[in-house]
Amino acid sequence: MKRTSERYFAYLLSCADGSYYAGFTNDLSGRVRRHNAGKGAKYTRSRLPVCLVYFEEFVTEHEARSREWHLKQLTHAEKQALIQEGKGGYHMLKHHEESMKELVKYYSAMEGVIAVVVGGSVMHGNARPDSDLDAIIVVTEEDYERRKAENRLAEVVYGHCTYEGGYFDVKFKSKEVLLLAAEHASEPTRNAYRDAVALYSLDKDIQGIVDKISAYPEHEVSDKVRCFNANLQLNRGYFLQCVKEDNAYMRAHLAQEIVYSVYRLILLENRVLFPCNRRLEDAVLSCSHRPENILELGAAFLKDISTETCEAFVTAFWNESELPLTDDVSANCSAYVHYYEDWWMEERPPFPNEW
Repeated sequence: MKRTSERYFAYLLSCADGSYYAGFTNDLSGRVRRHNAGKGAKYTRSRLPVCLVYFEEFVTEHEARSREWHLKQLTHAEKQALIQEGKGGYHMLKHHEESMKELVKYYSAMEGVIAVVVGGSVMHGNARPDSDLDAIIVVTEEDYERRKAENRLAEVVYGHCTYEGGYFDVKFKSKEVLLLAAEHASEPTRNAYRDAVALYSLDKDIQGIVDKISAYPEHEVSDKVRCFNANLQLNRGYFLQCVKEDNAYMRAHLAQEIVYSVYRLILLENRVLFPCNRRLEDAVLSCSHRPENILELGAAFLKDISTETCEAFVTAFWNESELPLTDDVSANCSAYVHYYEDWWMEERPPFPNEW
């Protein structure tokens, strides 16, 4: 499999006292988490929480260290201007930065709150100016059970963001729920914790659990290869051939299943988490190891559901993939029965459309 080369970053953090800290790293999200865990620079330890507000990406360590030195020489006003200009790889908008601090202030004062974990588009670096703030509020087991009984495990809070239309989009979890998620969560759930940072925490374990949730579930790789390969092969080799063209619903359904299975296998091979169906094509596009025109071939197949367009799409993927795929009919039929028919026999059955 093709691997991307190591990347280096020079970055700016916004500290709780309003100052900025410049640094260098080859693990950007990990470095920010270490700062917020009090394991970063001496300067940030007394100014927590910190937020990533700007970074630039470089090919060599020397370039990144050089840029770090230049960032440190800038005045506060110059750093602020650089952030607002957004000429680097990412900058957090000032109103998001300010509103995140308001979110932490709002929830950290509540009884029963253990941690405030901020994630979503603002932390991913793809937020729009009007994007809301996504957060996981970790509460005690007692508070979690009470909220569950009262149907209050989620809430939207207006009036505390510093920009028009802004709001907090919040989910409540207990530490036990996070621990279960670290072991068994679906990929969309894991993706929701990607780049998330515990900006406030009374429990030193929370950030580590969050990091484990957002890690790719290597222990599921073998099962997922068998599952999605079986779904691909049965829909491609059997259903597409026997379902009549006048059965529009079934043909549209099986074409979607074929495309979905190929895209999931591409994500798996690249160890990219499946975010959701709405962002599936964007996730595939981010993968380095894939046929260059796979999205175009997939779109062509969905528009013209035929054996010819299906084979062009599947063959392009099959010829480039290094996964242990098989076209053995017996093996694929057996796997299909296991994952799509007898799933209910499992204690924690997989749900392939969300798995």
